[in-house]
Amino acid sequence: YGFEFVVAGLFASALGVALGFAVHYGFVLLLAGLVETALPAPTLWPVAFGMGMGLTLLLAFGLPPVLQLAQVPPLRVIRREVGNLKPASLAVLGLGMAGFAALLVAASSDLKLGLISVGGFLAAVLVFAVASFAAVKLLRASVNEATAPRWLVLATRQLSARPAYAVVQISALAVGLLALMLLVLLRTDLISSWRQATPADAPNRFVINVQPEQSDAFQQALRDGGVKKFDWYPMIRGRLVAVNGKAVTPDDFEDDRAKRLVDREFNLSNSAQQPTHNQVVAGRWTAGEKDAISVEEGLAKTLGLKLGDRLRFDIAGQLNDAKITSLRKVDWGSMHVNFFVMYPVAQLADVPVSYISAFRA
Repeated sequence: YGFEFVVAGLFASALGVALGFAVHYGFVLLLAGLVETALPAPTLWPVAFGMGMGLTLLLAFGLPPVLQLAQVPPLRVIRREVGNLKPASLAVLGLGMAGFAALLVAASSDLKLGLISVGGFLAAVLVFAVASFAAVKLLRASVNEATAPRWLVLATRQLSARPAYAVVQISALAVGLLALMLLVLLRTDLISSWRQATPADAPNRFVINVQPEQSDAFQQALRDGGVKKFDWYPMIRGRLVAVNGKAVTPDDFEDDRAKRLVDREFNLSNSAQQPTHNQVVAGRWTAGEKDAISVEEGLAKTLGLKLGDRLRFDIAGQLNDAKITSLRKVDWGSMHVNFFVMYPVAQLADVPVSYISAFRA
C-alpha cells in the first residue's frame, strides 16, 4: 500500500507542479506585450515544495486508514467501536503532521512567523476539540430519550457512542472554515487599514527616471496641469561597501533582510531641507552639512548602525564617505517619496542622477 500511495502521490504532485508552471508561463505570454522586464527563470524550489506538500498530505491523511484495512476484525462490521487506530497508523499520522508543520514553516520563509502559524493552528485545533467534545456530552445529557423523537435519540446515541470521531470531524471542519474566514477577514482588514492610514491628500501618481535635462519641463508641466504640491527628489544609485572603514559583505550579517540590503544597491537622495514627512528621532539635520548623511532608523537597527558611524557608498565607481549625523523615522505608508539614506545638501557633485516625483492628480 505504501508503494502504491507513493507512486500515486508522485504522479498527482508532478501533475500539479506541471499545471503550476503552465499557468506561470501562460501569464508570462499574456503579459509579454505589457511588461518588458524579463522574469528570472524559475528555480527547483517550487517543484520540491509542491512535491513535498502533495506527498505529505497524501501519506499523512490517506495512508493511515488504508493501513487499518489489513487488520480489521470481523466484529468491526457489527460493532463500530471495535478496532481502534493501530500504532503504525498513528505513527504515520504523527509524521505527516510533523511534515506538514515543517512545510508550513518553510513556506513562511521565517522561522518565528512559521512557528506562530503552526502554534496558532494547534491552539485552534485544541479549542475546537474541547468545544466539540463538550458539545457532544451536553447534547447527550440534554436529550430525554423518553420524550424526544426517535430520530433524535438515535442520532444522539450514534454521536455519543463514538465521541472521538465526532470530535475529529468537527475540529477538521472548523479548522477549514477558520482558514477560509481568515483569508477573507485579513484581506478586508488589510485593505481597510491601508485606506484609513493613508492621508486623504496622499499622492496617487508616481514618476521615476526623469532625466536632469527633462526636470524643468516636467515640473512646469505639473504646474500647468494644476498640480501645486508634489514631491521632487534626486535619486542616486549606490552600494554600501564599508562601515567605519571596514569592508562589508552579506556574509557579515545573520539577518536575511540585512544580507539583502547589503547585497543590492541603495536608492540614495539629497536635500538641503529636511523632508516634512520625516521626523528626526536622533541627532540633528543640518542643512548644507558636508560629508553627512541621515539614515532611516529601521535600516540603522537592521544593519547595526548608530550616530557617528561612517558609511562608504560606491556610486558609479566613485567612493563617497559620510558620517551619520541623524536618524529619521519614515512613514512608509504616507505614499510620499522616502529614502533610507539622504545627504542634507542641495546637490551632490559629479554623480549620475535621475529624479523621482509623487503627486496627487
